Amino acid sequence: MNTQQKTETEISIERLDDIPLLIALQQRIGLGEIIDEVIARHWLHQGLSIGQLVVGWLTYILSKSDHRKVAVEDWAIEHQSILSDLLGTPLRRTDFTDDRLGQVLSHLAVDIAWQEIENQLWQNTVNVYRLTPERVRLDATRFSGYHTPETVGLMQHGYHPNPQKLAQVKLMAASIDCHRSGHLIATDVVPGDNADDPLYLPVIRRIRQTFLEPGLLYIGDSKMSAIEIRAELASGGDFYLVPLALVGDASKLHDECVGRIVSGSQTASLIYNTDSEGQSTELIAAGYQTTRSQKTTLEAGGEYTWTERILVIRSLAAAKKQFAALERRIEEATQALNALTPDPGRGHRQIRTKPQLIQKAEAILANAHVSDYLSYTFGREQTVKTRYVGRGRGSATRQKRQVRTTRYQITAVIRDEAAIMAAFCGMGWQLYATNLPEADLPIDEAVRLYRAAPRIERHFHLFKGAPIGIQPMYVRNDDQIKGLTRLLSLGVRLLTLIEIVTRRHLAQDSMMLAGLYEGNPNRKTDVPTAVRLLRAFRGIHRVRFISRNKDSPYTTPLSANQRQILGMLAIDEEIYQTQKPPEHPFESIARRCGAFLAQIAVTFTRVVNRR
Repeated sequence: MNTQQKTETEISIERLDDIPLLIALQQRIGLGEIIDEVIARHWLHQGLSIGQLVVGWLTYILSKSDHRKVAVEDWAIEHQSILSDLLGTPLRRTDFTDDRLGQVLSHLAVDIAWQEIENQLWQNTVNVYRLTPERVRLDATRFSGYHTPETVGLMQHGYHPNPQKLAQVKLMAASIDCHRSGHLIATDVVPGDNADDPLYLPVIRRIRQTFLEPGLLYIGDSKMSAIEIRAELASGGDFYLVPLALVGDASKLHDECVGRIVSGSQTASLIYNTDSEGQSTELIAAGYQTTRSQKTTLEAGGEYTWTERILVIRSLAAAKKQFAALERRIEEATQALNALTPDPGRGHRQIRTKPQLIQKAEAILANAHVSDYLSYTFGREQTVKTRYVGRGRGSATRQKRQVRTTRYQITAVIRDEAAIMAAFCGMGWQLYATNLPEADLPIDEAVRLYRAAPRIERHFHLFKGAPIGIQPMYVRNDDQIKGLTRLLSLGVRLLTLIEIVTRRHLAQDSMMLAGLYEGNPNRKTDVPTAVRLLRAFRGIHRVRFISRNKDSPYTTPLSANQRQILGMLAIDEEIYQTQKPPEHPFESIARRCGAFLAQIAVTFTRVVNRR
């Protein structure tokens, strides 16, 4: 008698999307290994290491655009198979719990450990992707949250509180320019009520320890123009390019330099934008340069003297914007002056005395800051009316009297065109200081270089926008706030690294990438964003057929675009064909001993994992 044994086949579908790419990218730069090397593993710690938890959590953040701890556990369970394969360790249900992720943030909040992680991560990134640092840009930003500020803590109301009056934490960041793009190298997290000025030197010193060799150009805003910062950079063999804050002697120097131009005693050269071939395209600025000697006492002791160039630059766009604002104030003041003395009529209050008219007119000019550009003339009007004395109907015999009424009226508002034109000539000027020789940084190149400075602003946009979205923060304690900010800065590094490498490949091969824009598949670009590149991997699934203890996985094929992106990032396509690790011999023995022993082994394994 033939009997047929029924076999059950289990089919599971797992959505992969960009998970393998993100994990492979972090493994390629050794992020997890660096963290595990710096942060010692506790002897009671089981399951995934701190470095593996960071890799998995960052993958979730960038893939799901969500940095909340509470949602990671369910996601990890849903992708338990692929995460176990890629991380090289069987994933337990308790690995990505809220308390474990909180421990990760506490570890990242330790300053000494974090600085070592940043240092080693940058060195690995340079070695793997051959990044060439060209210059350093520094700036600070603020992140807010629904926190109640305490006397001592990171979340504080800043000097310029946001409109919602939320508490905020401040981030000082340094970005390295690489291949016409930027990449974060160092960050500091400080209370939100700190001033920006004292935050530059600590980050600069850390960067100088990272690179060891001097000669980098540091670019920052006017808060970085403090003489102590410039002196330390110059004394250490580095260079700077900063706009001078118009306070103290710098304000006087600004007036003197601009006065030479306005008076005609100094000529200015024109500065143009250039295209990829170095040809002039658009007039953007004009200016000239001079030099001066600087002397100050270093923080380490001793006096230091050096020579710096002062670039006197006029931005045409800034001048037009300032002149448009002046014209708007002049127009508003003109209308207000004309409306000050309306024609007599119902509800139109008249000005009866000369001092009253002058007082109100001068107040209008002063409030609009146009007293130097507008003047006015006024006249005195007097009307005489005959009225009957007393009440009642008039008659030929009733006594009459004359009533005289005086009013003052503005007759004309006059523009001082010469003063307005002189003011326009003085608009848009800014002083820049640099200790780079003219041969290494001509004045026109310095202007174009500084105008590219908003690259670091894009890092801040990545922090605040998708997929990072640091605002609002869902953690409360200071170590959690600091750790989360640092964790998300690693996410920003991954995004910018993807952009730098892909854009460099496209530029080297003179190629453009298509298929990244929804609704317009034929649109091409040579500067793709990391968000669009990751989005291109949506819709990849792995189907697993499990029958008779045999696992047969199948992954949907990669498109040409996806294979090209992986190739530019030097990531093997095989990461999307990941197989289960080889079966352990004890598991095979247990299966051969029968269903009863196999069930005992499974139960024992579950108990151990829970512990």
